[in-house]
Amino acid sequence: MTLTSKQICSNGRFIEGHEVPGEWREKFRIMYKGKHFSPRTEFKKGIIPWNKGKEHPKVRGENNSMKRYEVRKKVSEKNKIVIRNLYKEHPEIKEKIKKAVIEAMRRPEVRAKTQKTWFKKGERPSPKTEFKKGLIPWNKGKPWPKEFKKKMSESRKAYAKNNPEFLKRILTFRRPNKTEEALDSWLQLYFPKEFVFVGNGAVIIEGLNPDWISCNGKKQIIELFGERWHEPEEEQLRKDIFAKFGYKTLVIWYEELKDKRSVIGKIQNFIETS
Repeated sequence: MTLTSKQICSNGRFIEGHEVPGEWREKFRIMYKGKHFSPRTEFKKGIIPWNKGKEHPKVRGENNSMKRYEVRKKVSEKNKIVIRNLYKEHPEIKEKIKKAVIEAMRRPEVRAKTQKTWFKKGERPSPKTEFKKGLIPWNKGKPWPKEFKKKMSESRKAYAKNNPEFLKRILTFRRPNKTEEALDSWLQLYFPKEFVFVGNGAVIIEGLNPDWISCNGKKQIIELFGERWHEPEEEQLRKDIFAKFGYKTLVIWYEELKDKRSVIGKIQNFIETS
């Protein structure tokens, strides 16, 4: 095989990117057979490598350092620092990653694949948190601690108060649950054109989203509270907040819905006296 002047440098070596002819490769193989360019990697004659015939060690149980919490935490913190410093030095990288993820999620095939893998009912992205068929979640039927609910409620309200657009955005696609649908059907049947459901973020008052609001010019609000999610003291707190803007509030608790006649009478009295 003859080579052109463009394929060979002045010193006779091949230019990077061009394939070496077969006869040259055979010459190189014979020339460098059994030789190493670095003394550290050169195998001396008669010396057997220390790991010959040995399997790769499998670290299991307590001997595996990554199973210890302090080691995982240390590695996680180190990775976070590295990523944080990288974003500080190159802020454009974070924006590029964000844009790439958004663009990928806009493609129908990516969304379909994601829904089938990660967000399929009963599955999670991590095998550790995946719910196996037949297993009952540890927290099923257990109510959240009151301190936890109170802390979460206060933090969300404080954030929503300073960011009304955030609250409106997350509630845009919210639909009334079965209990709200039942109460809404009563309102439309017995009090037509009196109240409209705005629990989807249509109305935000000082970071709070009421459930129903009067649509006939009166400043009246109806709230539906579930005992699992609301504390008794929240009733007066909501009334005081809405009263600042001239609204009168009626709070109906979930347990009260068991007596339909009583609830209808309560709403009738609220409309007439307000």
